[in-house]
Amino acid sequence: MPSQKIRAETEHTALAAAEHIVLPIDGMTCVTCAGRIEKALGALPSVRASVDLVGEQADVEFDPTLISPAAIAAAVKRVGYDVPLEVRALAVSGMTCATCAGRVEKALLGVPGVVSVTANLAAEKASVEGIGGALRASDLIAAVRRAGYGAELLTGDLDRDKEIAATEDRRLSHETRRVAAAIIFSSAPDAADVRRFFSDLVANHLGDAGPVRPRFSVLCGGVEGCSSR
Repeated sequence: MPSQKIRAETEHTALAAAEHIVLPIDGMTCVTCAGRIEKALGALPSVRASVDLVGEQADVEFDPTLISPAAIAAAVKRVGYDVPLEVRALAVSGMTCATCAGRVEKALLGVPGVVSVTANLAAEKASVEGIGGALRASDLIAAVRRAGYGAELLTGDLDRDKEIAATEDRRLSHETRRVAAAIIFSSAPDAADVRRFFSDLVANHLGDAGPVRPRFSVLCGGVEGCSSR
């Protein structure tokens, strides 16, 4: 049993640290293309990838402490395919001088996946160019707010954002059930262990998205201190 508990805890740690992106990929024409990309991505540290030829995209999970979205996109390009860039426009409030604009640009450039940023002081806007599939509106807005300014999303592919969010929700739901079951059945966890597991998981994957109502009563019902209410 101890070895099972250690393995379950290791999976819990890996899941809590993982990031997930859906990269659009141009240039695939056959199954061999998809296999070539999967092989290239699979060779990267911590990366697990599944390439969808029909959807022209790659579902990628990785540890952001070991590799960046830029490095993942570069690996796709090295084998002859392209990850297109996408643009997000933000309305930025509170900028009063060129220094403010510089702070906003610096904050946005620190967001994983961002390639270039232009902050327009007069128009109170910021244009962000980044790796397709790696730009999350919530991350951009949070970065600007941490720098001391207000931000709202003006443009973006809303349909694609919804598709990415739905894919992530399905993946996270599956992984949560799998890892939670491993923890619960490998040994009898105390309430603090269960609370810590779900707290870490939600905090990592939702970030600044706001309060949520947990939906884990099926997994942890009956454990003291763990409730879906």
